[in-house]
Amino acid sequence: MHRTKLKSFCAMLCLVVAQGLLSPGGFARAAGRGELRLPNRSISVAAPKFSASQVRGLGRAVLDVKVDSFGPADIAVARSDFKLSAGGDMFGVRKWSAGRSRIKLGPGHSRRLRLTFAVPSAVLEEGALFYGPADGGASGVLPLDASPAFGDSASSAASTQATIKTFWITHGVGNPWGTEIDSAGNLWFAEPGCDFAPTCAAGAAPGQIVKLDPATGAFTYYTLPSIPGNQPIFVAFDGSGKLWFTTPNNSMIGEFDPSTGEFVGQWPVTAGSGPWDLIFANGQLWYTEHFVSAVGRFNPTTHVQQDFQTPTPNSNPYGIAASGALVWFTENNSSVDQVAVLDTSQNDAISEYPIVRPPSGTPHLIVVGANGDPWWTEGWSNTIATLDPAAATPGSCGSASGNCNGVQRVAVPDSSTCGASTHTSGIAYEPATDRAWFDNSLTGQVGSFTPSTATFAITTLSDCNAHPHDGLSLDSAGNVWFGEEFANAIGELSQSVGSPPAISSIPPAGLPPASTSAPRIRGTPRQAETLTALNGSWTNGPTTFSYRWQRCRPSCTNIPLATTGSFKLAVRDIDAKVRVVVIASNARGSAQASSRSLGPVGPSLKRVRRSLSRLLAASTNGWTITKLLKGDRFRRSFRAPSRGTVRIAWRARRVLIATADGRFAKGGAAKVTTRLTRAGKRLLGPANRLTIAAQAVFIPTRQPAVTRQKRFTVSRP
Repeated sequence: MHRTKLKSFCAMLCLVVAQGLLSPGGFARAAGRGELRLPNRSISVAAPKFSASQVRGLGRAVLDVKVDSFGPADIAVARSDFKLSAGGDMFGVRKWSAGRSRIKLGPGHSRRLRLTFAVPSAVLEEGALFYGPADGGASGVLPLDASPAFGDSASSAASTQATIKTFWITHGVGNPWGTEIDSAGNLWFAEPGCDFAPTCAAGAAPGQIVKLDPATGAFTYYTLPSIPGNQPIFVAFDGSGKLWFTTPNNSMIGEFDPSTGEFVGQWPVTAGSGPWDLIFANGQLWYTEHFVSAVGRFNPTTHVQQDFQTPTPNSNPYGIAASGALVWFTENNSSVDQVAVLDTSQNDAISEYPIVRPPSGTPHLIVVGANGDPWWTEGWSNTIATLDPAAATPGSCGSASGNCNGVQRVAVPDSSTCGASTHTSGIAYEPATDRAWFDNSLTGQVGSFTPSTATFAITTLSDCNAHPHDGLSLDSAGNVWFGEEFANAIGELSQSVGSPPAISSIPPAGLPPASTSAPRIRGTPRQAETLTALNGSWTNGPTTFSYRWQRCRPSCTNIPLATTGSFKLAVRDIDAKVRVVVIASNARGSAQASSRSLGPVGPSLKRVRRSLSRLLAASTNGWTITKLLKGDRFRRSFRAPSRGTVRIAWRARRVLIATADGRFAKGGAAKVTTRLTRAGKRLLGPANRLTIAAQAVFIPTRQPAVTRQKRFTVSRP
């Protein structure tokens, strides 16, 4: 591993730190489970609730958030302060319970807020709540508990005649991200050592810039200087062969000289802006500011930086590309869902183009096609898209629903191998064949789309959990290079006519696998649902994976016969937590790593509804007004479907007549006592006949509430 010589660089950097320029760019992480503590406030969040929808794969996610103010002055809390982040994408709040878009909290006060998002269910399994206050306070990231209680154009897919070669990264810090290819054909990539969601954990070790020589398969590693938040995410070459990179956690831009193997310097940009993707155009470095609503321009000679705010707020720009005087970028927030262009020949004016109505995408990375039109991936929408600016009007969709004028969106064919969750991520354009290349991080696929024939050619990797994400580049020979973030590897796809698809690899030498990030579980912890194991990240090139699912009550024991990559939850799993142990192996040995436990497992909706229906039948049948008034309370049997709470309410003529409230430490036989209210007795006393609406609600622990209702009539004998 190279040791860089940085005396002058360190002197400059120490001055930056001494002046306090780095600290505002840092991001707090959760202090404990479900809580984020910041200098004058704390944010806590309950387990998310999710209900599916048939609209383009999106569902309704609800987060109950509590904000506590404990500083010396009032704090402002705005709806736009909160976003869900997953896979680097941002989802804006569609609705919140505060009514006004902005509220104030005095010292010592708190407020509970209900936030509603439109997201795919996989977002809750992989995501985090990103908090960035508009009043200028400290920002932070709160990982979600992974227990979440469209395309418009026809397309066809063909299997590719491709060879995929895998280069295992044996000594890096892990999680390869953005890639670039130099003039000699070497692949360079950023390796942050963490999965940005949307930031890395405080105290994370510095990341690396890595070079891969395709001819020998050799990697050379260059570790960034040891300063807080120094994890690189994207890289880009300037005209003289210097490699530039962004570090979002500390909001800096850096320069590396491949000819000397030394870091030239790092310079702070706007604090808290989260510099993300970057590109060179006309001698200037342009970059997106993903944590705010701006793109930036950085002079590589003078190191002077300028921000350009997007006309639409809360846009969270992501990918960036350039062609001539035009700098294109995506506005990633799902509530904004636009592609935009900055025209350097028109006083850097920004024009924004809506993509679809209602907004439903998270536009991701972007490139410019052969005719100058932009192409981009759309993340969780599982689409790629292009814009003809001549047919579009900036700031106007031109349609009340569906694609906006000038926009073509194409749905990527579903995967039959790696599950239903999808996320189109990296993108590159090949002018020689006039086709767009892309990868899909959640289906483990790399493919191309040819606009002239409207056809796809897609290759599926051998590891569904490899997670090819934002690092996708084309070399001069037309080979496709991509980072496998969770497999800790680099892949090369080369086209070969007439040969069957093949997968080969250059294996690491001498070491068994080692885990660099823990396995995870995808799925909803509810009876009858199927969970899927995500392998996590490993070094030293594991060739096979095996699995052991465990049930935890609270100690974890192996579940008989549960040894595949997926597991269907059964009745016996209710109220327990589950985890998966992943065993990675290669020729040199094996190692294992465990996921966090997921749960507790809730009962199926069918099971809860059946229990509530029986309770309502038992508690409402056979009553007369006289019998009700004689006792004023009664007990009925109830088979609790799981640990949780049951509530019963009887109402008539807008009066609450009777209530019941029961808590259960576990599922099984129990008793529920219903009591008449004083108002109920007063209403029943003179009545001869009364129709009552009875409602029973069961709330499984950490699961959404389930409700059943029944109307019945009581009279005097």
